Amino acid sequence: MTTTPSVMVGQLDSLNMPALQPPDGITPNFENPPRYNTSGYALCSFFLAFGTTAVLLRAYARIFCAKKVRLEDFLGFAGFALFAAYIVAVLLVIERPGFYVHQWDVRIGDMPRILYIFYVSSNCYNGAIGCLKAAILIEWLHLFNPRRVRNTFFWICQAILWINILYYAASAIAINVICTPHAKIWDKTIVEGRCGDSDTLYLSGTIINLISDILILSLPQTVIWSLKMTKPKRLGVSLIFAIGVLCCIVACFRIVTTVALPKTTDFIYTLPELAFWGSSEMLLVLLVFCVPAFPQAFGGMGLNRRSPTSRSQDLSSLNSHKQMWPRTNISTGQQSVYRKIDDYSLMPLTTSKPTPIQMSSSSEEIGHKQHDVTSVPRGGIVWTREFSTREDFIHKNRDQDNQHDYP
Repeated sequence: MTTTPSVMVGQLDSLNMPALQPPDGITPNFENPPRYNTSGYALCSFFLAFGTTAVLLRAYARIFCAKKVRLEDFLGFAGFALFAAYIVAVLLVIERPGFYVHQWDVRIGDMPRILYIFYVSSNCYNGAIGCLKAAILIEWLHLFNPRRVRNTFFWICQAILWINILYYAASAIAINVICTPHAKIWDKTIVEGRCGDSDTLYLSGTIINLISDILILSLPQTVIWSLKMTKPKRLGVSLIFAIGVLCCIVACFRIVTTVALPKTTDFIYTLPELAFWGSSEMLLVLLVFCVPAFPQAFGGMGLNRRSPTSRSQDLSSLNSHKQMWPRTNISTGQQSVYRKIDDYSLMPLTTSKPTPIQMSSSSEEIGHKQHDVTSVPRGGIVWTREFSTREDFIHKNRDQDNQHDYP
């Protein structure tokens, strides 16, 4: 019969001790501590359901309506996958030890598992925010600068995009190499090795993240509010702006929580608050990316006020007229410029310049120059006008039969 060495017995006893000295008069409860798991599960379910719905609508709009998937879509879907992984990590903490559980109700031996989940969730948060912000900036380049004009908006957007890419890549490296050996990041029972200042790393990350949110939110405002838009489109833009403002507010609360984190000894009890603000911020950034595709998705499902079928019927009725002015061409002269956004589709802004309409010389020529409205180039304008003219000729050899109607 073998016996356990006294050193091993001492280690096992220490692992079963509370991870934090309880206050006077409090007895640690490892088996069934006070917790709020129901609230935690409800919040996680809400975040995951809302985010999944938004991504499915975005995917439907891009795949089945626009029939075109771009780089930003892949980045956005990758960001959603990391967001979902973050929620799963939170669920694992809720499962054990629980939601809002004090650290003195947790054994020392359970801390490496909790800290490992925290480490994984930090990587998921960093990757999700980085992918989603890159997706938003790339899409805004397509929407607000479809011709890739090297203007101020283009260069500022490019600068913010690459700064974000470099920062979140550097942040991912820092999170993973902050301790040597690597396992010391989550296993504080490892004596040898060293760790960097993780508190400063996370605090600086939250501050830079807020600055990035503000820059991305303010970047397209000059372009957006100078557009000639319908009321529904303005409401949609206002909604996206409101989500962006709310995202900045949530980022501020996350900074406050991160600042308070090193000052508390009850780290486990603070984790749910940190997870709530992190999940909220990721969800809001995800909505900023997905909401612009909602009108197109609803239009494809026939949920908008004017379905695509009725719009195509309107175009068909226009094409049925036998007499129509020909479409105009884009002029290169110095004309007034306006931009437009389709109310039901996620299409790039187009810049159009009005040109004089060249009239045909006869009714027969007008009749033969029918143009399909749907074939208009992206920058063109169709101007359809119907009218009638009557010409009266007074001649001694002519009567009323010589009067002609020109539709």
